[in-house]
Amino acid sequence: MPEDPGQTWQERLGTVAWAIRRLAREHPSVFPLLLLRTSVTPDGVKLVDLAYQALIDAGVPEADVPRIERLMSTFVLGFALSEVSGRFSDASKDIRLRRGTDAPAHKRLAEHLTPDDWDAEFSADLADLMRIIRPV
Repeated sequence: MPEDPGQTWQERLGTVAWAIRRLAREHPSVFPLLLLRTSVTPDGVKLVDLAYQALIDAGVPEADVPRIERLMSTFVLGFALSEVSGRFSDASKDIRLRRGTDAPAHKRLAEHLTPDDWDAEFSADLADLMRIIRPV
């Protein structure tokens, strides 16, 4: 995934995030293996380096860059794993609706517990993360 110097830091981080999600969808049976070890392959190091550079370009203090990259990658990997494992699926929709039938907050939020568009949710989540990434 070559870095496009014409992209903003937000676009570069988004490109990395969507690429990881796409990888999970294309290889759902092997994707969970990525979570079992540190990313030390040349491609893995390059991907993390792209994220580091985007965060540096965003003005994140250097001491905070690794932590913010871990925050981002944990979100992206967790979301992607939730999709390929079935946690975010139509089959799990009924479970999400039933799980809190006696819980007041669940009842109140019932209409919001089952998104119809996981792409839109992923985009919104990324946008939320981008808003918190700023210089301290």
